[in-house]
Amino acid sequence: MKYVTLVIFFLFLTTLLIPASAAGDFRYSYINLDKMTIELVNNNMSIRVDYTLDNPIKLLIFLLGENDLKTKLIKVVNYEDVRFKAIELDYAELEVDNAVIDYGDGALWLPEHQFNATTPLLTVQTPQSILKIPNTNCIPNGVGYFRVTL
Repeated sequence: MKYVTLVIFFLFLTTLLIPASAAGDFRYSYINLDKMTIELVNNNMSIRVDYTLDNPIKLLIFLLGENDLKTKLIKVVNYEDVRFKAIELDYAELEVDNAVIDYGDGALWLPEHQFNATTPLLTVQTPQSILKIPNTNCIPNGVGYFRVTL
């Protein structure tokens, strides 16, 4: 147990001593965003975030768990009522409740939304269309789509 504490302390100290890499536009803390994909089907919204992590952080996540990574990803997507379907060291899949507005008669709307980080590519997929937005931190103007029978 003493050695585990010592190793964790050493890793923490090493991360402080290593010069910080240049902060990129697509970075949130130790997460480097590669792309985000939002899939909308009826009232369901799922988000896949592809990212890379700093190498020392990968070891810390392995040793200490992924709670901090989950917290940071929730802050990146900036939605409430988020559930994780999967989380790995290079991607996460989330489901978001209550993000879509149902106008009835099969018309649905995802309102405009601000993320807390810029992604190189945001893809919004609906049953009727695919919208690709490069270098963005928001869903501008929202997205309308129609309900499908599954």
